[in-house]
Amino acid sequence: MNPPWSLAQPATDFLQQQPTEGAAASERTEIRVLFDDKNIYLGIRAFDSDARHINARELVRDADFSNDDTVAMCSTLITIVATPFDS
Repeated sequence: MNPPWSLAQPATDFLQQQPTEGAAASERTEIRVLFDDKNIYLGIRAFDSDARHINARELVRDADFSNDDTVAMCSTLITIVATPFDS
């Protein structure tokens, strides 16, 4: 990990929405945030205890990833959605 990212304190205490809303996350996730005067940078490390089941088939730019496991960031409130149960 390069120096700026290693200095950023990771957020780690996430709750799941599916299959049990509000339960502790079943897998570890770390999100780090950096910023400068023009940009916000998010670094996400999503760990998986059984990586054989990661669904990642779309390998082209601008794909819709509707059949893949995804992490999505949207809105000005920064909602982060990980969808490992869509497969």
